[in-house]
Amino acid sequence: MIIGITGASGAGKSIASEIFNENGFYVIDLDKTAHGIYETSKECVGEVAKAFGKNILDADGRIVRKKLGEIVFADKEKLNILNKITHKYILEEVYAEMDGRKNVILDAPLLFETGLDKKCDITLGILSADSLKSARIEKRDSVSEIYAKNRLARQNGDGFFEENCTFCIRNDGGIDEFKDKIRLFIKNEVNKK
Repeated sequence: MIIGITGASGAGKSIASEIFNENGFYVIDLDKTAHGIYETSKECVGEVAKAFGKNILDADGRIVRKKLGEIVFADKEKLNILNKITHKYILEEVYAEMDGRKNVILDAPLLFETGLDKKCDITLGILSADSLKSARIEKRDSVSEIYAKNRLARQNGDGFFEENCTFCIRNDGGIDEFKDKIRLFIKNEVNKK
């Protein structure tokens, strides 16, 4: 079974994925896959640097994600350019990692944009109030409120996920409450299939 977990940054996808992992699912985190590609694919780094300038690179030629984020989260067209460059590399890695595995979670903020939703038996949207998502991004990534809000402004809102996902779960309470919701979902929806 392949389940795609999606939602905006700061919604709680990683926490949901952890609970699925505890229940025997192999988790592929597409953000981590992208970050790994930035470290290992000179071709991808070269394309990104060509599109956004060498000032996004550190002294060793690695992408400084915070600098790149400041550029792409301030301009939707630039974010689209970045996605167009990186998606082919990400998908290649994801398909290789999925190969032969039975129970897989795709933790993917851009599940629908990459077309990975078509590989999923279930798509699960994680929803949360924008103020909570912003606060979580600020804390997790050590960024400013403006950066966090710009990032969220460039992503799909909860309405998109409500319209497109098989199921949606809200994460507006405490972490234990959210984990319990995920466990209940696994028991009532996933284990039935």
